[in-house]
Amino acid sequence: MIYTIVKAKSGLHAGATWRLDKSLLTMGASSKADVFLCDPDVPDTLLSLRKMGRRFRIDSLHEDARLKSVDDREIGEVLFPSQVVSLDYRHIQLEIQIQTASYNLANAFGDSFGSLFYGILSALRNLGARAFVSLLFLIGFILTVMIVFFGTAGVVKSEAKVKEVEPIPRTLLRDPPPQAAIEQRMAISVDTELRDFGRRSSIEHFVVSVAGDEVTVDASLSRTQGIEFERELVRLARDYGKQVSLVAKLEFTDEQKLVDSIEVERMLLGARPALILRDGSRLYPGGVFNGLTVVSIDTQKVVLKGSKTYEVVL
Repeated sequence: MIYTIVKAKSGLHAGATWRLDKSLLTMGASSKADVFLCDPDVPDTLLSLRKMGRRFRIDSLHEDARLKSVDDREIGEVLFPSQVVSLDYRHIQLEIQIQTASYNLANAFGDSFGSLFYGILSALRNLGARAFVSLLFLIGFILTVMIVFFGTAGVVKSEAKVKEVEPIPRTLLRDPPPQAAIEQRMAISVDTELRDFGRRSSIEHFVVSVAGDEVTVDASLSRTQGIEFERELVRLARDYGKQVSLVAKLEFTDEQKLVDSIEVERMLLGARPALILRDGSRLYPGGVFNGLTVVSIDTQKVVLKGSKTYEVVL
């Protein structure tokens, strides 16, 4: 029996190990993948392998991913038993091992010959027709040597045994974290990013709480801050929306409500422009409106200053 061992060297699943015995093996962010990776920006199918006898063929490999051997050489289209390769994708690194439950001299010879033959065939394919003729000559020479050797061996037989590979104890294998734990960990990441946004935007009232896979935000914002926060929510929903629920309870700040309550009746222009409001009150540059300082007045807008700067388009 031939099987595959996948070890996560870095990323969100660092330390996890998967032992798989399947004809078609897939790795990626798809919920149907055999090796499920929930790191951000991981494609649904990062790598897929298909079993073909005693080897695995690479069905698909993401264009940004790189598959290499332990000595940093590029890998062909086929993986053989006892081969160890590394899959690198951005900040994620996986180690893939092809193992067999039982191994003997015949299998070892067949695997070695198959790997050698595949390497020679790949090299000759790149060289052209003349190289293919050389390959046929080489095969004929090998067959001739084998016939001469076994024909003169007589009835003397030798048998070599290789100690069977002991099955890996189940206690050494670590299952990936349960789905609920993954979603809760992603919810904590969302909580951290939202708190950073609140500090960057200097929002006075911005409370974030986490309950399981649900993240709740309670905030008081100005209109400008509300537009920036809406963009942040769109980004978070794109990155985490499938695993984390986002609930936002928002309202405008008291200053923003005061600014929105301004209703202009008409404007007076001249050396000292002024705005006449519908309630009869007047606003002059340098004056105060409900605790907000009037910075400037022109034909297009009035600018007021409180804890933030506000513009009222006329």
